[in-house]
Amino acid sequence: METESGLARVRLKGRRALPFFNRHPWVFAGAIQNIEGDPAAGDEVALVSDRGEFIARGLFNPDSNIVVRLYSWNAEENLDEAFWSKKLDEAIALRRQYPEYVATQGGCRLVFSEADGLSGLTVDRYGDWLLLQITSRALAARKEILIGLLKQKLNPAGIWLRTEKGIREAEGLELVRHRAGQRDPAQEWPPGDSLRSLPLSHSSLFARDLQ
Repeated sequence: METESGLARVRLKGRRALPFFNRHPWVFAGAIQNIEGDPAAGDEVALVSDRGEFIARGLFNPDSNIVVRLYSWNAEENLDEAFWSKKLDEAIALRRQYPEYVATQGGCRLVFSEADGLSGLTVDRYGDWLLLQITSRALAARKEILIGLLKQKLNPAGIWLRTEKGIREAEGLELVRHRAGQRDPAQEWPPGDSLRSLPLSHSSLFARDLQ
């Protein structure tokens, strides 16, 4: 297995390491002393202290104020498909502890970005559809892996991929809104009813608009 020594290294300024040892997932440009190597946008990098101590593995984006998003504090854990699969399994298993999250109808949040150790990724379920929102350029480059894993684990009718406004400027990421699936969710509701209320876990109602 590749160790962190094989990665480009992002070195922090002095007295900036403690939040990241404590698993803060965002590394802003102002905390960085220098970058050792020549990582491209989306590449995996190692975050190290000013003294060279390994802190975490993350994904690099020089076009964002969040230059590195951190995902693993294990020097020998590659951020590969197996890693993303494990993180999705952990998030889904957590929700399945609660009956309302596995109800056939209604909606819930299955993956909640930083709360699940998946900074930049949110997955909501509406009935048997998934809504995938990516706010990280590096994760957007891995969207086919993520979509494939979600299909394999949850077998949804389809997946809508949505990008929030403002992400283009913040992450250098193109705005995207399209469907990954065979059926059109607009056909699941009466004609002209593009906005419908669905029961949502931990809230009374939630209005969804997939058009």
